[in-house]
Amino acid sequence: MAFIQKKNVIAVTDTYNHKIKVIDPFNNEIFSWLGNGHATLIDGQTFECSLNEPSGIDSVYDEAADDIKVFIADCNNHCIRYVHYDTGFVHTPVIKDVPKVELITDGASTAANTTHLSKKSDEKIEIPKLDRS
Repeated sequence: MAFIQKKNVIAVTDTYNHKIKVIDPFNNEIFSWLGNGHATLIDGQTFECSLNEPSGIDSVYDEAADDIKVFIADCNNHCIRYVHYDTGFVHTPVIKDVPKVELITDGASTAANTTHLSKKSDEKIEIPKLDRS
């Protein structure tokens, strides 16, 4: 849920209906804003786009576009989506140069009660496991 101050509305993720809803407390309205209700990944205008269990939402003012940019955590599509509030076109950005992180579990790390994360085979970062007892 996010309060979009410049529009005086609250954007809410309707997770299991695969939509984003808007609450306008000043006009006593609640309406579907984004999503066609199908659990797929399609960019497009407000009701042409689709989301798959959106679970988080936030916004920031975009000076270049003179509009509010709304970011959506599209949980089961495993991506971040964004939309400018006034235009209503949902985009899925391409995120580049993110290193792949590999979980390494071997006998030594398991015996020592630790797990290693590695970006390269010769570089290891030791992360101690939590004691949950």
